[in-house]
Parts: sequence; structure tokens; C-alpha cells
Amino acid sequence: RCRALEGEPGLARTASAALAELEQGSPGTAGLIALVTLRRGHDLHSQGLPRAAITTLLAGVPRFEGLDHLDLSEVPEEGTPAVLPTPSYEPRVALGHPAQNLHYASAIARSSGAPRLARFFEGLSDAMGPVQPKFATFDASPDNL
Repeated sequence: RCRALEGEPGLARTASAALAELEQGSPGTAGLIALVTLRRGHDLHSQGLPRAAITTLLAGVPRFEGLDHLDLSEVPEEGTPAVLPTPSYEPRVALGHPAQNLHYASAIARSSGAPRLARFFEGLSDAMGPVQPKFATFDASPDNL
């Protein structure tokens, strides 16, 4: 018997759910870049490299006056490496969003002893579209149980 069409209902459900999640359309390249830089910035922050993390996060934010010549010298180059949960935000977006990158840059700046810079990033994040951090948990693994 031909079973080629057997997977179609599952595909239809998956496609329908994905389309409902996208709501306002397909995310563009900017969303992908924001997601990749958010994840890489998180990796660098976890490795104890806060300044490099913020620089990477900002690479996923569209350029505008004031952000191009930002002085990150308040943020130390090195910090204490730590196992950190992956940042997660509401409202959920299909890929990434620059406001999330700015919010995470704010959190890193604050934890690194740069409150002025943290407020600056937080204000930009709110202006781009406020995001709310979600309660994040560690991925399930034997080390975390």
C-alpha cells in the first residue's frame, strides 16, 4: 500500500500552529540576527566575558545615532563564569527581536556594576517594544536534577 500521504495530518497541524504563532507574518533577517546574537551573547556572558557579551548583543540591534559610539569601558572585560539559564521573553516572537537583546544587555550591565549603561539599554529596549523576561529554568540534564 502507498503510505506517502500518511504524515500529512501531522504536517498540517504543525504548519497551522506555526502560522498561528507568527500572527503578523514571517520574521525577517533582522529577527534571525537578533536571535543568533542573543544566544551568542548569552554564551559569552556565561563564560565570564560581559563586555564581549554586550558587544555581541548590540550587533543584533539596528544601528542608530548614540549606539554607534557607545563607551562600554564601565563594563569589565572579564567576570566570573557561571552556568546561567537561557534568557526567555514575552511576548514570544518567532525568532528574535532587538528589544530582547537590549534588555539582556541591560541585565548584564547592571550585574557588572554599570547602572548608567543598564538604564540606557533598558530605555532603548522599552522604546523598541517592551519585553518581559520570563521565569527561565535550566535545561533538563543529570547535572541539573
